[in-house]
Amino acid sequence: MFVVEVVLQFQLFGQAWFLTLGGPNNSSRPVVQFIYEKGFREWQVGYAAAAAQVLFALMLVGILLQMWLVRRREVSP
Repeated sequence: MFVVEVVLQFQLFGQAWFLTLGGPNNSSRPVVQFIYEKGFREWQVGYAAAAAQVLFALMLVGILLQMWLVRRREVSP
């Protein structure tokens, strides 16, 4: 369940966009909003693609960590 919540929080976009547009001084701007702004507003598509790959890597690390913890708990008596 933890993995699902972490992935959903990394994909947060609509709420932050409609409520604050990134907030004062980009303090509440999520990663997905950063990718959107770089890719579609500033047309820095390569930079946005690299940021999306970093986001994917962060989510993958979180998923692998969760899988490792679950397997470790199942093996231990």
